Amino acid sequence: MKVQIDKLKARCLEIRSLFVLLLIVSAGLWFSGRNAGAQDPSQTPPQAQGQRTNRSQAYLKLLEGQRHYSGISEGDADTKLKAAEAAFKEAIALNPDLIEAHTALAEVSFYLQNFDQTVSEAQAAIKLSPNNLGAHKVLSRVYSIKSGLRETNPDPKAVELAVAELKEVVRIDKDNSEGWALLGDFYREQGKTDEAIDAYKHWSTSPPSSDKRFFQIFTQGRDLSPDAAFARLADTLIAAGKAREGVAAARQALAANPENKEYGELLGRALEAEGGDSPGQPVLGGVLADPVLAGVHQREYEDRQREKDQTEDQRDVVGGRRRETHGQPFDQAPPLAKTRPVIKIRKGIQVKSGRGDRGKLPGLIDHKGHRAEKNAGQRGIRG
Repeated sequence: MKVQIDKLKARCLEIRSLFVLLLIVSAGLWFSGRNAGAQDPSQTPPQAQGQRTNRSQAYLKLLEGQRHYSGISEGDADTKLKAAEAAFKEAIALNPDLIEAHTALAEVSFYLQNFDQTVSEAQAAIKLSPNNLGAHKVLSRVYSIKSGLRETNPDPKAVELAVAELKEVVRIDKDNSEGWALLGDFYREQGKTDEAIDAYKHWSTSPPSSDKRFFQIFTQGRDLSPDAAFARLADTLIAAGKAREGVAAARQALAANPENKEYGELLGRALEAEGGDSPGQPVLGGVLADPVLAGVHQREYEDRQREKDQTEDQRDVVGGRRRETHGQPFDQAPPLAKTRPVIKIRKGIQVKSGRGDRGKLPGLIDHKGHRAEKNAGQRGIRG
């Protein structure tokens, strides 16, 4: 009897184990079926499907707008900007959270001079993405224009807004030369000399920017290059009574662009402010002692000397006046072929040596390579 009871207990344990295993398998199959139903588009709620479709269409509209926007350099810019504006607006209507569409619409609105829309769309982009460089940059440009800095009649409120946005620009992009340059100008206008000097120093160490058109227009032709940064820094340092630092910055500007005469004058002014090498002649002593400036003056002297020699050659050959050559008058001089193989007269024209009898003038070659006939008081000129 006891043996039969033990067998019955063992049988019950087997049945219970099978039952538990069956429950586990059933639960797994149920969860698998649920996941499969969620992945099936036919099981997706209509509202979710509509949102997914809108996002896809919004990206397509964004790409359409970018295509119009990128084609403005090919002509008919106003029409393409308006087409881009319409496409970006449709993208935002389909997906209000599309950051790129808000930023792009702000930029297009700026070029269409719709500044109110520029501000609202840029602020919408920043609300969705606080570190949006494009949105902060376009806002800084709008507020810079509204500041009145170009007209020397600044609006304090707009100036503060411009400074705030420019600080965001250089916070996000520490090498943004436009941001540092404009920030320095605004600080200088506000009388914050130390802050302006610091901004110009950052500008001078920033890499050259390819996006410099706005800065050139806003500053009425100033450059955004590193040498321009050193020059602006030097001018600010001199005005602040920091002549020695101004000399160093002016040398950097002149070394980067030796052909710029204004930089040479700036260095001379900085040396004068510093006191120069000679108490009696501060400017001259400083200029001659400075190797960079001395080199510039030497090049200028050589250029002027070459121009003088070329002018004398023009007068000798074209003017027909008498000149001394080896102690003889011009009409008795040896043929020019022995003294000047080719003489440049002016752009597009050359004088080639004559190869006839003594006393003949050389033939003139025009810019197309044809020989010109000219009456020189004797007879027709031939090469």
